[in-house]
Amino acid sequence: MEREIKEALFWWLEKRYKNKVITTVALKANGSCNIADIVMASRDLYAFEIKGPNDTLRRLPAQIDAYTRLFDYVYVVYWRGKFEIEDKRVGLIEVYNKR
Repeated sequence: MEREIKEALFWWLEKRYKNKVITTVALKANGSCNIADIVMASRDLYAFEIKGPNDTLRRLPAQIDAYTRLFDYVYVVYWRGKFEIEDKRVGLIEVYNKR
């Protein structure tokens, strides 16, 4: 499911932003490596961390710590009804299945 979420987000970013670069980035901080699922550079730097229905939130605090040091905007893209995320440092994007 994470792959489908990533593809949909990539497609949406492609349509929404004209001048941009989209990739993934591995960040090493405090002895751990965090890989942002999607990173976009436009006028600002954006990081998108995807949490699909089979994921846990165990690593999310460390990921948010690492991403907020580098990126202007950080978003957690998560499965509706699976998680409750309350962190004022990030934007939240709920994902759901329209079927």
